[in-house]
Amino acid sequence: MNRLATACLVLAVAASARSAEGPTLDVRQHDLENGLRVLVHEDHSIPNVSLYVFWKVGSRNEVPGITGIAHFFEHMMFTGGEEYGAVFDPTMEAAGGSNNAWTSNDVTVYQDWFPAAQLPLMLDMEADRMRGMVFDPEVVESERNVVASERRLSMEEPGERLTEQLWAAAFTAHPYQWSVLGWMIDIQSWKKSDLEEFFATHYAPENATLVIAGAVDADSVFAMVEKRMGDIPRGPGRRPIHTQEPEQTGERRVTIEDDSGALPQVKCAWHIPATSDPEFAVHEVLERLLIASESSRLHQLLVEQTRTCVEVGGGWQGHQFDPSLFTIECLLREGGDTAAVEKLIYADLQRLAREGPTERELRAARNALRAAAVRRMKTIDGKAELIGETEIFFGGWRNVGARLDAIAAVTVEDVKRVIGLRFTQRNRTVGTLVSVEAK
Repeated sequence: MNRLATACLVLAVAASARSAEGPTLDVRQHDLENGLRVLVHEDHSIPNVSLYVFWKVGSRNEVPGITGIAHFFEHMMFTGGEEYGAVFDPTMEAAGGSNNAWTSNDVTVYQDWFPAAQLPLMLDMEADRMRGMVFDPEVVESERNVVASERRLSMEEPGERLTEQLWAAAFTAHPYQWSVLGWMIDIQSWKKSDLEEFFATHYAPENATLVIAGAVDADSVFAMVEKRMGDIPRGPGRRPIHTQEPEQTGERRVTIEDDSGALPQVKCAWHIPATSDPEFAVHEVLERLLIASESSRLHQLLVEQTRTCVEVGGGWQGHQFDPSLFTIECLLREGGDTAAVEKLIYADLQRLAREGPTERELRAARNALRAAAVRRMKTIDGKAELIGETEIFFGGWRNVGARLDAIAAVTVEDVKRVIGLRFTQRNRTVGTLVSVEAK
């Protein structure tokens, strides 16, 4: 039996994600010898494919001096492959495809959408940028200027400056303390050796998960991936991130003074467990209860009833490997009193910890979360993203249904307990943006 047949026999898993309540997805898994994991969901409803590459690398993998470098590679991976680097987008567009990418604290994700007949070409293109980067000095400087401009434009928004300072205050040890965009001085100072080392360490196949959903045959996909990516070597290994944020033992506050005429803002943040924690589902429900819709408690209180704010947002801050933050973010009306808004927020949280939500509120929140997941599963793109997201952050793709089971199991007592445990003054960091006269 040849190596591919043996690998498929041993490593390919044909199974369905089963759970008591949650919906299911049929997924087949194949792990290459170099550590690359391939997940395939066959869906022949349309003759298209959605392809995701989830890389376990984000700003969490940076150190002071090279902050923002993961975001830089999000851009660089479209321009640096030896064969397709100069023509990546034109080649994809000529084949009827399109692409996108994004970077978070924990992952970098590349997305391709294309006609199913173009899968061999798209795998060639992904293999090209997985195999290695060409760090042409002109291209590097061009992309450096792009990400520097992105940071500059972002920081022109007062609310973004406030968010950056809020995270820097909330985290004193863990790399979540800096923005995905990085610090400007670091962006301006990366050397070629920094780029080469970061790519070799983190963009290795064992740090990637390839997800394909659409009009494909799983066995054919596995064979194509083996042919194009099976010989890409593993990386040198990378340093584990063992830093844990110390427990916060008192409220922290930051203030941004703004002379641009921006509306006042209040942003409150509390430390919460990582996405993989069993309590994460309670925080998903809390987001729905507090801020996620016009019927949510804080929108009704601050926007509709007291009319102190024009906008309320926040919530859990993306799927993350380590303990993160839950935020409540308020844009006040002109001349608004930030202290008064804080008092309203804290009083409502105390009331929720004491009384809990009504059963009707809780049922509506759980149903809304389930409906959102079901809507995602109506498209090949939504399913590809959901499979990869669950694989990376929730202990494996088989837990797609279990995620919804966990939400369905959240009780009034769970909400009361988590609010009382986590949403305390001791565990709180607060940022305010106030207007001052221009000097």
